[in-house]
Amino acid sequence: MVDPRQSRRPWQRARIATFRAWGTDCHWCGHPEAHEVDHITRLSDGGSPYDVANLRPSHGSNSPCPVCVSPTTGRARCCNQERNRRRPVVERQPLSIDPSCI
Repeated sequence: MVDPRQSRRPWQRARIATFRAWGTDCHWCGHPEAHEVDHITRLSDGGSPYDVANLRPSHGSNSPCPVCVSPTTGRARCCNQERNRRRPVVERQPLSIDPSCI
């Protein structure tokens, strides 16, 4: 993994720090292997672009969820794109994964 102090790009530093702080569980569905970063408060709504407190891991078009299926497309779910303007639920149910689905 790249040392964030050596990266000169603010977004790279913020992305690396987000995964270190929150892990790789998607903040929308709770499943692992999220490789994209989502802004909790959108930039257009005044959210901070590089603040780790405003960033969370999520599944997106480059790394869709390996477990969820999108009700609109019938393919692997891209949680970040399907959220629209919803805010994440603060309290989530404990994660339970059926090993046969992975």
